[in-house]
Order: sequence, then C-alpha cells, then structure tokens
Amino acid sequence: MLRKVSMAGWRKSTVRRWKHALLSGGALALATVSWGNEDLPPLPGGPTLNGILPAEVPLGLTADDFAVLGGKWTDWGDSAAVAVEELFRDHDSLESLESDLARVEIKLGTMRKALDDNRYQSLHGPLADLYGRLRRRVDVAQAILRTQQADAGGARQRTVDAAFGELQDALSGLDRDLRRVTNGARWLPYVRADELHAAASRQDAAPDLLIAVKDRLAGRSTLAEESQRNFLGRDSFIRLERAIDGVLSIPPASGQDEYIATLRDVGAALFVAIEDYEQRRDEVSARAIRDQYQAWRDVAADGGEALSDVMRTHYLNFNFRTVASEGFLRRLFRETRQESSWVNDRVMEAQVRGYQCTTSNIDVDVRPSANTAAFVLKLEGHVQSNTNAFTDQATVHTVGNHTFRAEKDLWFDGHLFTSTGCRVAVGVNNRTVNADTGIRIPIIRGIANGIAMREVEKRRPQTDAITRNKISTQVGPRLDSEVRSQFDKASTNLEAKLYGPLRELESYPQELAVNSTDTAIIARARLMESGELGGGQWPEAAAPTDGILIQVHESLLNNSLERAGFAGREMTREEVEAELRARIEKLLGRPLERQTIAEEPTPEDEEEGADANATFLFDSRDAVRFHVSDGEVRIVLRTGLRRPGNEDIPTHIIEMPLGFTVDGDQIIIKRTRTVTVRAVERSGGRGEQIVRGNIMRANIQRLLPERTIKSRFDLEQGNKKIAVRVTDVTPRDGWVTVTAR
Repeated sequence: MLRKVSMAGWRKSTVRRWKHALLSGGALALATVSWGNEDLPPLPGGPTLNGILPAEVPLGLTADDFAVLGGKWTDWGDSAAVAVEELFRDHDSLESLESDLARVEIKLGTMRKALDDNRYQSLHGPLADLYGRLRRRVDVAQAILRTQQADAGGARQRTVDAAFGELQDALSGLDRDLRRVTNGARWLPYVRADELHAAASRQDAAPDLLIAVKDRLAGRSTLAEESQRNFLGRDSFIRLERAIDGVLSIPPASGQDEYIATLRDVGAALFVAIEDYEQRRDEVSARAIRDQYQAWRDVAADGGEALSDVMRTHYLNFNFRTVASEGFLRRLFRETRQESSWVNDRVMEAQVRGYQCTTSNIDVDVRPSANTAAFVLKLEGHVQSNTNAFTDQATVHTVGNHTFRAEKDLWFDGHLFTSTGCRVAVGVNNRTVNADTGIRIPIIRGIANGIAMREVEKRRPQTDAITRNKISTQVGPRLDSEVRSQFDKASTNLEAKLYGPLRELESYPQELAVNSTDTAIIARARLMESGELGGGQWPEAAAPTDGILIQVHESLLNNSLERAGFAGREMTREEVEAELRARIEKLLGRPLERQTIAEEPTPEDEEEGADANATFLFDSRDAVRFHVSDGEVRIVLRTGLRRPGNEDIPTHIIEMPLGFTVDGDQIIIKRTRTVTVRAVERSGGRGEQIVRGNIMRANIQRLLPERTIKSRFDLEQGNKKIAVRVTDVTPRDGWVTVTAR
C-alpha cells in the first residue's frame, strides 16, 4: 500500500543534529559526575536532598555576592547568606531540611517585594541576579523533594489513567475523522486501531504494538507519495502519535525505597548539569540538562509533572518578550484628518447644494485577551454642513453639525489580523436657518415662509434619518476598506520582512504567543530546539506608558548564534564582521547605520599591523556564547589564532564583559573590566602563555571594539514616521531589557 524513499536530506539541520549527538557524549560524562565520593556514609532511605544539592554554596550565591548589596542591606545580606549556606549542606532529617527551605523562602519573599518596589530601584540589578540564581535552584530542589514525598503507586496510577485515557480519546477522534473521508476508514488497520483500542481498555502498555505503530506514523516523511505523506500528517494522526508517546513514557512500577533511590540518582545528575550550566552557559551542560530532565520524566511516577512546571518556568521558557503600551500604539495609529467637499445631491423631491467639512480622528483602544492581541480601532469626528435645498415651492437653508463614532474590533494572533464589521453611531443635528418660498408680497411672504418652515420641521425625522444613513454609509465602508488595506499589508510585510528572513537564518521561533491587557499588547517567542534551553522568568519591568519594552534572553542570542555556523570554521576578522553584519541587516531589512568605533591601541610588544592577516580558528562547539548577569553582557569566545609566519595559537576561552550606557542620542557600549583569556589546554611555559594570552586579547578587542550607536530610530506606520528613542538598556539575570519611548 505504501512505498518508502531514502531519508537522505529529509531534514535541513542534519549537521546540527550530528553536533548535538556528539555533545550528548559530553553531557553524559557531565551527568555521571556526583557531588560525593565513596567515603561518604550511605544516604538516608526517606526523601532527602542529600547528595542532590551541591555540598557547597554555588558561585553567585556566596556571602561575598550578598555583600554587594551593602548599606542598609548589609545585615540582611549577611543573614541571607547564612540561610543559603545552611541549605547547601547535608541534613540529618527531613524536618531540618524543610526548616532551612522555609528560611530561604522568607529571604526570597523579601527580595521579591523589593524588586516590586521602585523605592529600591538602585538595588534592583544585584537583587534580580541573586533572586534569579536562588529561585531557580530552590524551585528545582523543592520539585525533586515533592516527587520523592509523593506516593509512587498513586502518582503512577494517575499517570497511567491519564495516558491511556488520552490514547482512547485519540483513537475515537481518529475514527470520527477518517469516517468523514471517502475510504478513510481503510486506514484504521494501518495503525492497528482495533488492537490499540483493546490495549487501551486493558491499560496494557504492549510496547511491541505501540512502537510498531509509532514507527509507522513517525516515518510518514519517508513515504514516496506526497498525498500519503499529507494524509498521515492530519491532526488526528498527529494526536494519536503523541498519545502513544505518552503511554510509552509511563515509568515502570517499583518499590518506594527503590523508587526514591532512583530519583536521587537522576536528581543528583540533573543538579550537576544545572550547576555547570549556571556557571558556563555552554552547549554540553544545556544538553545534559535536557537529557537528565528527560531521564527524570522517564522514572518519576507523576511523569515529571512537578518538575516540568519548574523547568518550563526557569529553563524552557520564552526567550523573547516585547510589550507595546497602549500609549505607544496610539502614537502609531492616531491621526487627524480634515476633508472638505461640495454637496450636490437629490434628497426626496429637493435638489441639495452646498458644502461640508469633515474632521475625523483615528485612535486605538487595547482590550484584554488571553490568546490573541485584541484592540478596537476607533474613528470619531464631526461633519459641518451648509446647504440649500431647492424645490418648486421653496428654498430651504440648513446648517448641520453632526457627530459620528465608528468602532471595529481587531485581533492579532502573531501572524494574521482578523476583524469584525464596523459599528457606527451618528448624532444628527440639522438646524433650518431659513425657508424662502419666493413670494415677495410682505404679509403673504411671512405666512408662506412660516408654512414652509413648519413643513420642514414636520419632515425632520425623515431628513435626519437620511442624513444619518448617508454618514453611516460613508464612514463604515471607508473604515472597513482602510483597515482591510492597512492590516492585510501589515500581515504581508510581517511575513516578508520578519518571519521570512528568520526562516532563512534558521531562527524562526518554535513557539509564538500573543495576548493583551487593557493597557498593552504583549508578544512572546521561543527559539529552542531539542538539546537547547530556553529562557527563564523575565524581569518584571514596566513598559513606559508611551513606549515599548523589549526583553531578550541570553539563550535566544546563543541559540541564534549557534545557527550562524561559526563553530569549527577558520575566518578572518573581516569575514566574521561581514557575516554578522549580513545577519543583522537581513533581520532589519535595511543597511546598518554608521557606528562610531573606538580605535584599539596596538600592544607595546606587538608590531603595528602584525596580525592584519590573522584568522580565527573557532572551536567545534561554543564558538560564541553570551552570558548576561551583574549588569553586563559577557561575550565568550572559544577560538585559536592562525598568524602567517608564526606558530598557531591553540584554542583559548576569551571573555569580554560589556556594559551599556544611554547618553542622550547615543548608546555607549564599553568594556566594564579587563578581557580575560585562558587556554583550554595549557602548553609551554608561563611566559609563553602570557604572550599568547596578550595576543589573543588584542585580536579579540579588535574584532569586538568598543562602540557608540544611535539611540534614535524611526518606525513607519502608513505614510508617517514615528521617532523612537532608547532610554535604557539593562542586563539582568540572563535578560537584556531595552526600554524605548
């Protein structure tokens, strides 16, 4: 029935998958490290964090780190450091462990309150770093402890019930879907639906059956016929495949003591990977976290549910976030128009001539929505008219001062704009100034004109209704037309100028979410593939009422740069600069503006232009990484150097710390301290190592010089440009937060 073709070339990112496979070896080695050694006494049999948490306080949470708070916070910092030190030790009872966790939670609560209080803004930087580092570790530790404390049998049975229930629902949904398609039911035997139904009703895992069906579904891309590939890609088949995955991931049953021992082993390996990642932010430790997290899900009776909530918050979260305030959106959309036109129309039996002047204002009102961005486009204005209506009996002079209000609901899901029809309300205010029957006999003229005026007033409801209808039929369709034109164009531009280039650069987010409150539209995205990590909790920074907030996590920078393909390459400085510039310009859709670049001095022991033709020998992994904390962005490179006529310099790790200062119309990017250099593997004498380090430092500083860029840029909306200025750049706990208004 089905024919298969070669799998060669079936996925674009094969090279990266091989790289991740190699990294898994390093991750496995990392994860098998434990905190203890063979001389330690056996662990207690009940729930514990002994052997799971590091036996020493992690870097970044020491007494010296809390001492940075200083001032009135000195005593509090000292007590917080003691509480942290008490947590990272072996505990002789569950009660003492829970007591130490409670004390640390109190300290975390104090930090959270201070971070939410602008009176402590001067401390928000160091507090955010301390809070994030401690919060992540405590949440993971508590999830591990809760999983040990849960009844293994009861938790596992809930997982079993949920997994087999989803399998039955998926099979029923598949059956309904296929029976709506001609000959669709003939595909049920292909997925062995009857056998799966029987297994699900018995809650029988039947691994041979499940794996066989899973392989058929997962191999849809190897089928020769495109129609077959597309058919097996229906949502009902995808749901069945995921349901099978859920059953296959049910952990095996075991005794409570054996179960807790297994959890401790996996939990310890997970914490080793986490601690390594917290310090290095490298690819091996990221892969190790993903591997050990999956291992935890495989053995935990709850399927890893408790830990999954924590991981999604701290390590697998969105790594890009932007908040556009309602005030900023109003700057984009708000517009006042004035239009004048002559009137020459037939109304009932009268010919109406004159002129009218229309003043209209366009505005936007953001509305709360959980799954989309919801907003209302408003068109308000007034129409002033001055007309004469001519009939055989009289000429009627009327002035009008009418108001109108049109609203149109719109939604944005991150890709497309959708809308409803317009709601139009019109307030009519016609005032008859004069009615002239043309009779010139004084006594009769007044009587005749009075009769004409009364006749006009008698017909007022009709004429007002006609006026209301005319304004409505002009305002509603016009707003519909403009919205359709503007937002269809916006969707097209979004795809062509942003999403298209992101796909070309293999940096299109795997997850995109948009929502709105009553004061802002919020967009979040996550760039993260298997083997990679995402973002953590973003800093709760408020967007200015008339501006935007952009937050980028270091994992987005790292995952995106990994796709740039610097790893394992030999490149000159000019080639590196050109590739980086090309990527940035493709994303911006325009050339980069000229930047002011500081001239790097030549070291005293180096001839002018000595390394002009040098090439960087980037390592096969972690070629370029970012680490954001302590108010700076650290760029970490793993590279050697090839210099014509000289011996190659082996791979070194170079760390460049950068700070950002906004000064008026400029953003100044400067090194905050000395660039550190260390060899991956030491060779040669100390003097030779120092010389190599100085050469590497000088070349990296020339590659990444200090610079000044403009803080102002323009956003285009329709036919107008909106000037926007960056007012603040704050690196904090993994996130770079940019405020603009």
